[in-house]
Amino acid sequence: MERIIRNVTKKGRRSVFSIFMALIMVLSIISPGQGMGTVHAEDSGDLSNFVVSVKISNTHNAVVYDSDAESNDPAKTGVKYNFTAEFQESPDYQILDELEYVLPAGLSDLTPSGSIDITVTRLGEVYVVHDNTFEIIDGILYIHINTTDENYSRLGEAENANLKVSFSGTIDEGTKELDWGKDIVTNVNPGEPSVTIEKSGTYDSSTGKAKYTVAVKSVGDNYNVEVRDTLLGSALSIEDQDSFHLDNGGYIEGYGSTNILKIGDEDLYSFYNNKDHYEVSEDGFTLTIPEMRDGDVIVFEYYVNVDAEGMEGAGTEDETENEISVKSDNDTTPVTASCSLEGKVKFAPLSKDAS
Repeated sequence: MERIIRNVTKKGRRSVFSIFMALIMVLSIISPGQGMGTVHAEDSGDLSNFVVSVKISNTHNAVVYDSDAESNDPAKTGVKYNFTAEFQESPDYQILDELEYVLPAGLSDLTPSGSIDITVTRLGEVYVVHDNTFEIIDGILYIHINTTDENYSRLGEAENANLKVSFSGTIDEGTKELDWGKDIVTNVNPGEPSVTIEKSGTYDSSTGKAKYTVAVKSVGDNYNVEVRDTLLGSALSIEDQDSFHLDNGGYIEGYGSTNILKIGDEDLYSFYNNKDHYEVSEDGFTLTIPEMRDGDVIVFEYYVNVDAEGMEGAGTEDETENEISVKSDNDTTPVTASCSLEGKVKFAPLSKDAS
């Protein structure tokens, strides 16, 4: 009898163990990817777990900082910028309906509220949750997800929800960096405005004119930026001053091309064709740019006459020297760049130097 009882007990234990193992197998089939040893995504309302990129642009929408770029110039204190922070779900963290994010210290005059969209991709289809709102209170960004949107349920079906929050603000004096989390750090320098300039040019033998390209860049915010071009060479002149005009365009190494769409309240075409902005004489011109924000780059082109027949050979420096300078209300010491076509009048290449 004792032997029989022991055998029954052993069989019972085996049966319980078999049922337990079978239950684990069933659960793993019902919830694939969530079996033993799998790390589940953690629900989080802290957006510092989700930040993936930050862009900063000036009020003309010229980008001055991009966390995805290889290098960036420092942002400036005392300057108003537009900030865009991007947040992305991952297998490690999933967003909740109420989110918050502590903004970097050193920001003030922040946008109080706004709305955003949240996108999520499920089985190749992109769904958008509209009319989510945000508010910024005491340096903390709060986001409230619109749970009544028809695509709200999609947020729980995938691990790739993406949202971008754009707001404006000013970097406070004394701020040295903006730490956004996840090793995204914006370096900040004191906002001492300055303007720089560079110039290049070529000679076109078919038209008998020299084509010049000028780039002006603003560091910090500058107002009443004055660009003064002086044709020092005896062979250079602006003969038809009434038809003389500037054209947007061109590219200069180290400056690139124009990175804004407007100058003040005017589009670029209107600005360059508005003679109220510059004065022209036979020996050059003076251009006044009402304002340039930190990071603005303006590149323009123009033509001047070249008296090639009266030159000695292919031209001397005295015959082809052209100087340009820039200053502003905020940076009153002129910065100059010079361009000479000495020995180059019959060829396209240019020699140039800046000081």
